Amino acid sequence: MTSFTSSLWDAPWKPAESPLLTQFARDVSPSTLAATTPYPRPQLRRSNDTWTSLNGLWEFDWQPPHLQDPPFGRTLNHSILVPFPVESPLSGLRQNSKHDYMWYRKVV
Repeated sequence: MTSFTSSLWDAPWKPAESPLLTQFARDVSPSTLAATTPYPRPQLRRSNDTWTSLNGLWEFDWQPPHLQDPPFGRTLNHSILVPFPVESPLSGLRQNSKHDYMWYRKVV
């Protein structure tokens, strides 16, 4: 079960503005993505069903000023829809990254 305490998660997710969104893109949401994501390789399914999809909303932030200070114990400033890259409208951000490092956080 995922739990978030930030007001960041109270706002509804939506794709970032884009000049071209397909019907598939219009139908994507965190709930539909989680409900329809199958195991990636059904022929290699684990016998004890321990696989968990990590798709869904994650906390996200760009590279902090000091990489030696990871953002443990605090809420990150943005949300991103995984598995989409930060440059994609479906991530909810659609931003070209000039950062070498990004932080993702999700409580599973």
